[in-house]
Amino acid sequence: MASVYHRRFHPHDVDGTVAYAAPNNVDDRDDSAYLRFLDTVGTPADREALASVQRRLLLHRTELVRRYEAATTAAGDGFRIVGSADEAFEVAVLRVPFMFWQNGGSPADLAAVPGPDATTGELYAWLDRTAGLPLYADTNARAYIPYWYQLGTQLGYLAFPTAHLADLLRHPNATEPRTFVPRDIPLRFDAGAMPDVDRWVRRHGSRLLFVNGTRDPSVAEPFRPGPRDSRVLWAPGANHHTGISALTTADRAVATAMLTRWAARWHPLPRPSPAGDHHSTAR
Repeated sequence: MASVYHRRFHPHDVDGTVAYAAPNNVDDRDDSAYLRFLDTVGTPADREALASVQRRLLLHRTELVRRYEAATTAAGDGFRIVGSADEAFEVAVLRVPFMFWQNGGSPADLAAVPGPDATTGELYAWLDRTAGLPLYADTNARAYIPYWYQLGTQLGYLAFPTAHLADLLRHPNATEPRTFVPRDIPLRFDAGAMPDVDRWVRRHGSRLLFVNGTRDPSVAEPFRPGPRDSRVLWAPGANHHTGISALTTADRAVATAMLTRWAARWHPLPRPSPAGDHHSTAR
C-alpha cells in the first residue's frame, strides 16, 4: 500500500514498484466487493463451518469473555482503548472470516475449524489463533492507533457479514476505526484521498506490478493499473502472504521480465577520474 502511495506523490523516486496484496478501497461507502468475496470464497461447506463457529463463539460469550479478560489482566494489559473485553471479543469474532482467509485457508486450516462438539477451551484457542485476541488489548491496540487513524481519515475500512449473527451482537459499529482511536482524537474522513491514488494508478502510473492472492479478501477491490508497463498478476489459491514465487510459471516469467526491464533503466554514477586526469569520464 505504502509503496503505491509513495509512487503517487514521488513517481520518479524509483524505477519500478512491486506491490504485494495492496487493497484499493476507492469508495468507503460501498463495501459490497468485500462482502461478495467473503460470501463466495472457498466452498459452501467452508463458509458454513466458519459461520457456525462464529455463532458458537457468541453463544458461549460469557465464559469466553471471562477467560479473555482474565488472560489479559494476567498479562498486565486491559481494554481502555476498545472499551471492554466484551466488545473486543465481539470484534474478534466478527473478523473471523476475513482473518481466516487472509492468513490461512489451507486444507489443514479448514480441517482445524472447530465443529459442533468443540469445548469452550478449543473454541477459545482457535479464535486466538485465527483472530489474534491480544490485538484488541491496549498494548497492541495502542501500537496500531496510527494505522486505524489513517483508515478512519483516508483509507477507509471494510464491512463484515453479520446477518447470521444479528441476534447475538451487542456492539453496533464495533469494527469501525473509531473503536480503535481514542475519542479525543477527531476522525474526519477525506473521501477524495483514495480516488486520487486510484485515478493516478489508472491514468498515469507506470512500471507498477501488483501481485495478489486469489483467496485474499484484502484485494477484493484491487488496483487496476493502466497500460504503461504495468500488470496485475494473481497467485492461484494464495492468501495475503503471497509473492512472485507463488505465481504460475508463466506469470513468474512475466514478473521476472518486468523486473529485469526496469532494472536495466538504472545507470551507475560516473566514477572519479584518476588523479591528474582532468578529462571527464561521464557518458
